[in-house]
Amino acid sequence: ALPRFGDFRVLAACDHFTPLELKTHTDAPIPFVIYGQPSLERQASGGLTYTEKNAASTGRLVDPGAALSRLLFGSEK
Repeated sequence: ALPRFGDFRVLAACDHFTPLELKTHTDAPIPFVIYGQPSLERQASGGLTYTEKNAASTGRLVDPGAALSRLLFGSEK
């Protein structure tokens, strides 16, 4: 239903990385996905499922993490 309301973007991300084998938080980069309109096709990662392994395989790192908001709001240069 979101497209009926015009431009939108949705960000899904965890607040910290917690590998199952360690069972505790780490400072590793977190996976994220942004979906919405207007399209972010130029940044698409090939339709991968949302997993830590697939996120790492893209080679995309947003550092500092606060820069993620520029991606969400479409102002990345």
